[in-house]
Amino acid sequence: MGLKLKCPGCQSTLQVADSARGKQVKCSSCQTVLRVPAGTPNPQTAKVPTRKAPTPNAAGSAASSLQLRCPSCQTPLKVPSSFAGKVVRCSKCQTQLKVPGGGVPAASSPPAAPAGYTPPSQPSDDPFANLPTPGAPSGGGFGGGLGPSVPQRTLRSPNPVNPYSTPSPSAPRTYQGGNPSRAGRLRSGRSAVLYNIPAIIMMCWAALVIGVGIFQIGLVIFLLASGQVNFQQVDTAQLFGRLAGQFLAVALQGAVLAGGIAMVRRSNLGSAKTAAVITTIPCFGCLVFPIGIWACVLLFSNEAEQDFA
Repeated sequence: MGLKLKCPGCQSTLQVADSARGKQVKCSSCQTVLRVPAGTPNPQTAKVPTRKAPTPNAAGSAASSLQLRCPSCQTPLKVPSSFAGKVVRCSKCQTQLKVPGGGVPAASSPPAAPAGYTPPSQPSDDPFANLPTPGAPSGGGFGGGLGPSVPQRTLRSPNPVNPYSTPSPSAPRTYQGGNPSRAGRLRSGRSAVLYNIPAIIMMCWAALVIGVGIFQIGLVIFLLASGQVNFQQVDTAQLFGRLAGQFLAVALQGAVLAGGIAMVRRSNLGSAKTAAVITTIPCFGCLVFPIGIWACVLLFSNEAEQDFA
């Protein structure tokens, strides 16, 4: 009568003779060498034992076992509490895992207060009493602290400045960023561009009017001197009136040109005001009339007196 065995490697059933008891045979499928048990066991029930994770006693309580979960196959495992801190193997995927436990951690003591620290005083029940004074900081392990000798004024922020307050015209202006001329700011805090733009437009217009006026005066003198125009046939009053008007326009625009230069250089406030007033007269240039009003608003102010000082 033959003996049936199961190969632990490929789980295939092997049929061996009774005479092979106590000897080693080789699996015909996976070539695994296994030993045939001796004795006379029931050939129908003879099996090779497999090692699995220990299971708790069915009669044991739930407190004497530990619940685990394999990290590889997520199979729930139950091991006795005596295996705490030991390594077991999963019965499904043969992954080794360590049972947690094995010791009770000591209770951690609260950290000690640093040396030299003074706890703050408890507030009193009086609602009108002063606030409690915080404890003085100590040096500790960082090479020293502020200490009680440092005045509290050094720990406070500078005096706050109201961003919506209107500065007084006579108050001194402060500049941040170095020299105010380099930063493009004047003594009053205005930008130099506010003066330069209307001054340049006024100078360009004045130079144009002066050029046209000199050309017209020279042309009339040339025609009269060359004899191309008969002096007796010309209305003398009208001719001299036009020449006088041209001379007046050239003179006034010369004042505008000088005032524009003074406005750019901020050297002569009176000359700059004169140029602005002349420019506001529509008869001397309706195109630059708004520029003259702009210049008057800038020059007839308290800030202009500081900028031209």
